[in-house]
Amino acid sequence: MNKLSLTICFIFYLFFINSSTKGFELKGKIIKKSMISSVTHSSRDYLIYIPENINNDEEIPVLLFLHGNGERGNDVNTVKIHGPLKEIENGREFPFIIIAPQMLPFPDDYNHSPNLNSHLIDWTKRQSMKRETFNAKNRYETPYPPYGWDILEKDLIALINNTVKEYNGDKNRIYITGLSYGGYGTWYMLSKYPEIFAAGVPICGAGNPEDAKKIGKTPVWLFHGGRDRVILPQWSLEMADSLDAAGGNIIVTVHEDLAHNCWTRVYSGKDMYDWLLNNTKR
Repeated sequence: MNKLSLTICFIFYLFFINSSTKGFELKGKIIKKSMISSVTHSSRDYLIYIPENINNDEEIPVLLFLHGNGERGNDVNTVKIHGPLKEIENGREFPFIIIAPQMLPFPDDYNHSPNLNSHLIDWTKRQSMKRETFNAKNRYETPYPPYGWDILEKDLIALINNTVKEYNGDKNRIYITGLSYGGYGTWYMLSKYPEIFAAGVPICGAGNPEDAKKIGKTPVWLFHGGRDRVILPQWSLEMADSLDAAGGNIIVTVHEDLAHNCWTRVYSGKDMYDWLLNNTKR
């Protein structure tokens, strides 16, 4: 073999090595990336976390995280305020690839109640533990909140598929979790794509009880705060009851001492993550 052939082979080898390790050079960090949204037809940022202690040829479980209403907008870094990314920012490590997209801002002409913004609620104010009965069947006029994750479902599926392909994600261990608006989104995505997810964790979110029946045997662990007056626990329990009546696999945990932001305790714990990893599509 002449020198030219050796040089070409060496260059090809370097290209192959660089290609096979693409994306893994920032392991253990939260990376900002972008994709073209099928809704806006423009670039939208999202965040992704790649575990630190993995081999490049190892199939990695994937966790899709859906944030709440307060983090929607055009600054994707606000997605780090709550949930798994907040834990990572505080030094925690996870064995998942974590995908964290961002909901679109409300349209300028949409008149929404300030009460929909959970970040405006005074969490220091005591909420009663008593179950209160409200006339409203749902907090919103429809089973799912306006301008929520359901309108981005194609983007979410594209993110999952692209991430699995680029980072060697494990198709049999794809999970989903979300809080508040993201809890609604979690219920929605589980009901639309039960064949994709190995398990899901909706936190303080609800939806259409008829949709819950479509989830089938995909394991679901529901969390809610007993003192929640933003999204009533009764609404998420109605989802759980519908899934249970249909023969589904549902676990329910109501933290009676917590209000809407019960997600802080859930995401800072360990049990929920361990439970996810114990579920697989195989």
